Amino acid sequence: PFNRSVAFAEYGEPQMLLMLRAIELGILDRTISKLFLLVMGFSTASDMVQPSSNDKNLWKGILLSPSQ
Repeated sequence: PFNRSVAFAEYGEPQMLLMLRAIELGILDRTISKLFLLVMGFSTASDMVQPSSNDKNLWKGILLSPSQ
């Protein structure tokens, strides 16, 4: 399970916490949530040369899931 306090400790950004809360509450629709995940993914783009299988599956899920 995803731990919000860990994310807050790592990123230290109130916006991050608010965004996660909004996603939890379903305020944001799927498309905006996926955009947010893509933005988060780009912050680690330099590590994408040798992505783990987890990263590959995450990106596959984002890119292949149908937009609505």
